[in-house]
Amino acid sequence: ERKIVADLARPDVLAISDPIPPAGDLSAWRREVLFRVIDARYRDQRSTWLTCNARDSAEGDQAFSEPVWDRLQHGAEILVCEWESFRAG
Repeated sequence: ERKIVADLARPDVLAISDPIPPAGDLSAWRREVLFRVIDARYRDQRSTWLTCNARDSAEGDQAFSEPVWDRLQHGAEILVCEWESFRAG
């Protein structure tokens, strides 16, 4: 597990696509591993690009935890995309 975290912390840019499962929340273990990766990257000032489906910052806090969400937002360029879902209808 340490090697995986170290490998994910190493690249200059890491892209993470929608880490929240389609149903339910992140498990405590997954949340902890995500924190370790994001915290290591944050301390080393490495860019992390993340896509997620969150309506607002409060939902991001709840989904990822406040420490992870704070690190992801600090100095970030946040792009909000508000279009209808192709699933709606």
